[in-house]
This record gives sequence, C-alpha cells and structure tokens, in this order.
Amino acid sequence: MKKILHIVCLVMISFNFAEAQVTLNTTIGSTGYTGTNSSGAGSFITFAIQNNSSANILLTDVGNWSTAATSNTYTLYYSSTSLGGTVSLTAPDWTQIATGTATVVASVVNPVLSGINFVIPIGVTYRFALFNTGTNSYSGTGVGTCTPNTFTAAGSGVNLLLGDIQIGGQYVGYGATNNPRFFTGSITYSVVAGGGPTTIPPIASYAYTKTPQDTVWVASPRTIVNTSSGADKSYWDIIGYNAVTKNGPYAAF
Repeated sequence: MKKILHIVCLVMISFNFAEAQVTLNTTIGSTGYTGTNSSGAGSFITFAIQNNSSANILLTDVGNWSTAATSNTYTLYYSSTSLGGTVSLTAPDWTQIATGTATVVASVVNPVLSGINFVIPIGVTYRFALFNTGTNSYSGTGVGTCTPNTFTAAGSGVNLLLGDIQIGGQYVGYGATNNPRFFTGSITYSVVAGGGPTTIPPIASYAYTKTPQDTVWVASPRTIVNTSSGADKSYWDIIGYNAVTKNGPYAAF
C-alpha cells in the first residue's frame, strides 16, 4: 500500500543586500557647476534620476552646494509624473521623502540628507526637488551654461539628469520658476542585489490528513510523481526513495 505524502512547499525568502555605494558629484569633471546662482531663501532645485540598470537602486544621500557657513533645513521631494516643467511641490504630483537639518560650510558640496533609503526601481525615472530654508544655490543661467547635463558611473546605467535635459519636451532643472537651472551637489546610491521571494509553482491537490506521512520538500533532489488514479491526486511516489531503507532505488510503498 502506498503511503500518503505530506508535500510541503519550502518558501524561499531572499534578502536584499545593498552593494558598494556610488556617489555622483556634479562639481567633479564638469564645467560651469560653480554654485554661484540662486533663487533665494526658502526655495528648491530639481533634478532627475534615471535607473536603466539591471537592478533596483537605493538613494541614500544627497549633498548640496553652500555659499555660506550656516545651518539650514533641507527637504527632499520626488515625483513620478512631473518629470519636466514647472514644479508645485504639492500632492498628488509630489511627495516628501526626507527632511533634516544640516550644518554646512561655505563653497563646497555639503552632505545635507543621509539615510534616505529611497528605492528607484529598474527602468524608472523619478524627478526630485531639494528644498532649502536657506539660500538655494545652484548653477547656470540657461541652456548650455553647464556641462555635462548627465552624470553616470561608467557602465552603471544610472543617470543623474540635470538642467537643460528635457523629458516630455520640458526642462528637468528648475530653480523655483527659473529654468533651466543646474543642481549643484551630489547623490549617493547603492545597487540592491537580490530580488523578491522565489515563486514555486503549485502542486495538484493532495490529501495530507491521513497517516503514515512522509514530508518532502519541493525543490529537493527527489523527483515526485503522481501515481494516483483518484481525482484528488492523493498518492505520490518519490523516485529514488526506498520506504524501508530511506534511500536507494525506488520501491513501491
């Protein structure tokens, strides 16, 4: 007589691991990113991040150029719909994702927000607005006044889009209403390794309330075949399993 097998699906939980961080700084290897323009206090500058890599990325830190040593509050917003053109910073188009106070020094890019941990999925472009309660410094006065307008780590597929880059025929970079203007600062991100839970295809219905039972893990080295003539698919055989010795050639139970 055949045993009733208790078929168990082992749920595979995969963890996401952040790989080494990458920082893109617009003042390095560029022309015109001097931070000498501004839309005044209590304003913002926009930029976009395009993820054309083969994995999700995690935006962790943002830096910004400062013209004076001071302490300001910075707030980061993002939009998945307002990728170019005028900016409202209001729902539903814009969502706040981070805020914090930073003490900065003059004439450099200072870290202003850290531990953001905001996921940008594969194949997605988000636009960001960095709001500053102090002087909102940026660069450029129009098209072509800062180059390049795209920053990327070689071979990464992750692009920082600035200023006169257009999406949908409209500029990405706005300093309040001034455009195109060029974010002068840095972003830091990590590539997220790993994916979602492993999906195991379902097995046909089976009865598991009878005894004796054997437990077999799906995706184990054993091959499970249904040999039941019943509609409920209750009886299963394990190829390569001997009911008595627990190994060796297949034997009927």
